Amino acid sequence: MNPIPVAASPVRVLLATGAVIAFAGALTVGALLAGLLGSGDPGEPIEAGTPVTITFSDGPRMVWSTTDTEPACEPGGQVSTSIMPTRDQDITTHGWRGLLLLTASPPGDHEWTCTAPEPARLSVGTPPLIHDARGQVYAIQGITALTAAALTLTVLAARRPT
Repeated sequence: MNPIPVAASPVRVLLATGAVIAFAGALTVGALLAGLLGSGDPGEPIEAGTPVTITFSDGPRMVWSTTDTEPACEPGGQVSTSIMPTRDQDITTHGWRGLLLLTASPPGDHEWTCTAPEPARLSVGTPPLIHDARGQVYAIQGITALTAAALTLTVLAARRPT
């Protein structure tokens, strides 16, 4: 005797799909927080003490160093800038440590001079997607919310009568 196939209810399918999407979102945000995704890029090495042109088009730039010694950076012109040390955070990738976050406006090319004591080598590149405490808090809240949504939708899909 062949069993009669039972079609899943559309509501159950939607709940299960929502649970899978929420779970995938929680995994993605967790990977961002752990630095497995969007970990930043040290970019091109620069020579300490020599003026270098940095392009600010899509957000801040990060000064990376091969040592834990914080570099000093100064803008070369009349431009609105900010320099945020990231020394209290563990931002590392490919043997480089992200130590300063630079911003400049208006967007475009700006000249900067960065110095650091020997034997530090410097580089200017892209910061990680999550590069400050506020971003970490938002990521943790996002993981919590997405995980709760995934669990709730899974329970609703499992308990929903067909």
